[in-house]
Amino acid sequence: MTGPRAGAGVATLALRLPDKPASLFDAEPLAAFAEAVEKAIRDEAVGAAVVAIAMDPPGDSPPLAGLSGPRAVFGAAMRVAALTRRMETCGKPFVAALEGSALGGALEIALACHYRIAADDPRARFGLTDVAFGLPTGGGGAQRLVRTVGARRALALMLDGKRLDPRAAREAGLIDAIAPPGGAREAARAR
Repeated sequence: MTGPRAGAGVATLALRLPDKPASLFDAEPLAAFAEAVEKAIRDEAVGAAVVAIAMDPPGDSPPLAGLSGPRAVFGAAMRVAALTRRMETCGKPFVAALEGSALGGALEIALACHYRIAADDPRARFGLTDVAFGLPTGGGGAQRLVRTVGARRALALMLDGKRLDPRAAREAGLIDAIAPPGGAREAARAR
């Protein structure tokens, strides 16, 4: 993860999770990303933020691996929920540039953005996949998904844990637009 880089009033925040089993819910990645978000929000020279998200390859590790006990799990979910709510209500537009897959917590971050653009990459997958591990969506994504795609479609997406390619994700309403391969960031900055 990197902090905001101001350029023409647009900060770019990169959310990248390593290829090893890792989760946005892990304390270190979450704290670093939250700090970068807060810097972008407080910087008066920043009028908008692009959140560049890439998870490649799509991970199959449990979203809460490394957390022990219900208190740790609840605390991590509440930190993600607070972060996404801060992004959503801070008064600055956030646009997600989905440069690869966005599953589970990464998609929850994207759903907190005001607009989502995915690169046209046939390997990319999008979905709230926590159900595959017996977990509900924990960072506010369930509520945002209902507002984004409607209750019936949201329920199906959350209960099935499907991983949609960019075109299917666009049809389902998870993303708003598809950019050419490698062009999600540029399209998000233009937006």
